[in-house]
Amino acid sequence: MPALRASLPQHTVFLVRMKAAYAAEQFRSAASLALRQVVRVELERLFARAADLNRGKS
Repeated sequence: MPALRASLPQHTVFLVRMKAAYAAEQFRSAASLALRQVVRVELERLFARAADLNRGKS
């Protein structure tokens, strides 16, 4: 995310909405390490894509 952070004004805020719920059978707790890792990877992909779009890539 550093690339995106460097290309945006200071104090930029993002609102991210989920398109689908995570499987309750797979993640027993909202605070589980497994869910945290899955969400982190997904957010890193999302922000990397946003940084590419911000730099004019598609």
